[in-house]
Amino acid sequence: MGTVLNINRELFQKAKRLYQQKQYLEAIKIYRDIILRYSKSYKAWNNLGLCYVRLNDYINAIQYFQQAITLLSDASIFKGDESESRIKKLKKKVSNFQKLI
Repeated sequence: MGTVLNINRELFQKAKRLYQQKQYLEAIKIYRDIILRYSKSYKAWNNLGLCYVRLNDYINAIQYFQQAITLLSDASIFKGDESESRIKKLKKKVSNFQKLI
């Protein structure tokens, strides 16, 4: 299990570096790989949405943010104020980007 978490962490760090370097298409590939391995990673779905925002592809961004919202809503480990705050922020993002379409 520890090895899986290390791989996951390494992939996230690599994708984050690529995002910071404005290599959004490369970051997208890694986030998609993470999602293939860990489909319930709301952070990967959210970060994938952020990459699409940077590419001005709001339709895809909204799709990925909505998936992140669904995962957060369904997650039993995120109960309470923290998850509600994250969900509100994501819903606001979706609403703002829908206005741009």
